[in-house]
Order: sequence, then C-alpha cells, then structure tokens
Amino acid sequence: MQEIEGALRDVGSLEDALRLVLQIESGEINRVFQGVLATSDPALAQKYAAFRRATESHIAYIVVRLPELVPRFLLASRELRALFPPVR
Repeated sequence: MQEIEGALRDVGSLEDALRLVLQIESGEINRVFQGVLATSDPALAQKYAAFRRATESHIAYIVVRLPELVPRFLLASRELRALFPPVR
C-alpha cells in the first residue's frame, strides 16, 4: 500500500488514476477476504454476506466502467473480473 500511496504524487491523468485503481483492487486484501469467505462455515459466510455483496458490486462497477473510460484497459478489466468472478 505504501507503494501505491507514493504513486499518488505521480498521477497526472485519468489513465494514471485508473491504473492505481487496478493495482488496489487486484491486491491482496480482496483475495484474502474472498478466500476467508470461501473456506468459512456457512454461518460465518452468511454473517459477512453484506460485505461479500458490497465487494461484488464494487468490482462489477469497476470492470464495466474501466474500459468505458479508458478502452485499452479492457483486458485489464477482464483480468480483474477473472480474479473475482461474480458470486452467485
């Protein structure tokens, strides 16, 4: 996270900012959270269902909007979605 915070000073365009969004959203915290929910007992997973839905909604918004704002981020958007597939 310190690396990303340091990179904030170098943001000079929308593309730079969205590149940081990709870095953050592809990061460990989302992977850890998803892993914990996937391996938790159903009662615990249900307890955190609102967080799971919020994360899914957040990722879904990013993967749709990213290529609309910067078309060449289409592949990166698809890679992010592959990391965090929709939860059913």
